[in-house]
Amino acid sequence: MRPGKLFATIILCCCYINGYSQSTQVSKYITEITNIIKQNSIVARQIDWNKYDKDISVLSGGINEVDSCRPVLNYIINTLRSAGDKHSFFINKSGVAQLKSGPSKPKQAEARLLDSHTGYIKVPGILSFNTQANNAFRDTIQQFIKKLDTENDITAWVVDLRNPTHRPGILIQVRK
Repeated sequence: MRPGKLFATIILCCCYINGYSQSTQVSKYITEITNIIKQNSIVARQIDWNKYDKDISVLSGGINEVDSCRPVLNYIINTLRSAGDKHSFFINKSGVAQLKSGPSKPKQAEARLLDSHTGYIKVPGILSFNTQANNAFRDTIQQFIKKLDTENDITAWVVDLRNPTHRPGILIQVRK
């Protein structure tokens, strides 16, 4: 092969490879998400990881910025939904910023006696990266439990995690 053709072939190959490979940052991002799912998701065993890896590789080819990963994230969420996960989601940068600086007063928990031996606590959903708001939320719940528990002969708790404005949660009854 002539030197001119060889050089042109090398340049074309490099352009082809660069056009379809992902950046190191994107690769790390997707790998981190995948590892979190594999290690923590209750539906991880229902996922065909070979198919997942192939599909992710195709979808992420050519993506050079984490902000451009939306098609990959959509695929991951759809894979989780198909496996039975109805709760996982991704939040973009502006959403995270809003959660960090957003309202510092989430909906508060409620507590009361259902009868002389059963305490009831309603825990509303909270999604905040505001440390002060999270700590205040936690402290309020602990104070409600302590107050009802010390002032009454509690032998059972009903913990209401339902959230009618979003997805239904669960109602747990706990006996002491």
